[in-house]
Amino acid sequence: MGDPVSVEFLTPAPEGLKADVLLTTSKGKRGTSMMVISDDIAPIIQFRGRVTKDKKPFNRNVANKYGAMTLAMVFHDYLKDNGIKIKGTYADIDRHGLVRNGRFISGATAEQQDRLTVLGSTWSPTLERIARETNHRSDNLYAESLFRRIGRLSGRDSYANARVQEYKILGSLGLDYKNRVRINDGSGLSNANQISPEFYTDFLAAMRKSPSFDSWLASLPHPGSNGTMKPLMTTRSEEFRSRIRLKSGAISCVRCYSGYILPAKPDGQWIYFSIMINNSAASRSHLTDTISGLIETITDEFSPEAI
Repeated sequence: MGDPVSVEFLTPAPEGLKADVLLTTSKGKRGTSMMVISDDIAPIIQFRGRVTKDKKPFNRNVANKYGAMTLAMVFHDYLKDNGIKIKGTYADIDRHGLVRNGRFISGATAEQQDRLTVLGSTWSPTLERIARETNHRSDNLYAESLFRRIGRLSGRDSYANARVQEYKILGSLGLDYKNRVRINDGSGLSNANQISPEFYTDFLAAMRKSPSFDSWLASLPHPGSNGTMKPLMTTRSEEFRSRIRLKSGAISCVRCYSGYILPAKPDGQWIYFSIMINNSAASRSHLTDTISGLIETITDEFSPEAI
């Protein structure tokens, strides 16, 4: 008890990205409680908390605040492995517009984009498709990339700018967000994110009035669809499950589901729901089954014709 815990990056990580591990072991009854802290100011991911002493090795997803650097590294290594000569190393551009190399050391000012020689280009999928893939697969890298992309509306795609734009978007939907929500990242993996079920249902209702609602609704999976919702409500009919559109969220000791229950008839009632469980000692599977049962009950109660 109190022994240090080893952490290893399983996916490619830039050379200078480090893990600052402050985790220790604890008795079995206390369970595992881990907090992950990362920022784009310094290339350090800090792990705090405790891990059960007899716990087997496990994987934990964390937000990579250096997605551009990571992708540059993977591309650099791909070219090198395929016999293409490369001068220099991989790099990205920091928040001050300076070129930052693979060791996270900033140097010269980055060249203006319109002065660069384009060697090749490709078109990404549509934003609508990317949002759908993000929500169906719960892809944290996609979520972080979309979040930072919003920041470009304020100039540079930094987390600070992304937060400013995110709050502006909430305000444009007519939502009173001050003192009601705190957004720290795009994936939701940070413990610094703070939001209530009440605010989330207000957001769901506001989105129904948005010109983007059809695309937004299409991005949300239903129980049984491919992705993270596949194991939910497998004993219910496809008609029943297709009327529930939702998104999950989970970190250590936290499990959340929010979304819509569509009416069984055109003139029926829309239901907005948000169920959040924090600081729970129960297993993830138990929490999932409990919340799934609540959503089924609500759906049955308000639309018995769909049973």
